[in-house]
Amino acid sequence: MMDLPLKTLDCICTRSESFVGDVIRFFTKKRVNVATNVANHCGLIIYIEGIPMVMEMLGTGLELNPVSDYDNYHDRIVAVKRLPFTDDQIRDARRFLLSTYWSGSVQYSYKELLKFPTFCKRLGLEKVASTKMYCSEFCEIIAQKYNLSWVDSATVGSGIAPIDIQFGKGETIWQEKSSV
Repeated sequence: MMDLPLKTLDCICTRSESFVGDVIRFFTKKRVNVATNVANHCGLIIYIEGIPMVMEMLGTGLELNPVSDYDNYHDRIVAVKRLPFTDDQIRDARRFLLSTYWSGSVQYSYKELLKFPTFCKRLGLEKVASTKMYCSEFCEIIAQKYNLSWVDSATVGSGIAPIDIQFGKGETIWQEKSSV
């Protein structure tokens, strides 16, 4: 899996074998009728000096971590999704993401995450100015900044979860085979 040619702004959907991961999957797995490994987290790929990194919202805020951190059983990639970003959008998004990361201004939104299973009722470009969000909301906000979306908002309802991205719009570059 790690030999896959990832591109900047690919979205990795991951699964962690943790209590929080179990809770997220419990409330969101019923959104799709599949027998596969379901994601409970997601982040966007960005390259730093040729190394693929994951820009992701964690409990500590916006973080930048090596893709290799997800190459184990406890935290593993279960899907990679790709939207048709243009080269100009990718360059612009990379600058935007890095400046946002280095500013340290974006924090995790526990308040909105605690609204499971409904999540937050607002989802859109107005949220780009917000300084608090959760992982899948972060990925969707970046996509919407460029008039794209990982999901069909009509089917998502009041919010977006990692599973919505995993089985949503965009090309599936890689999907872990089911262990069910």
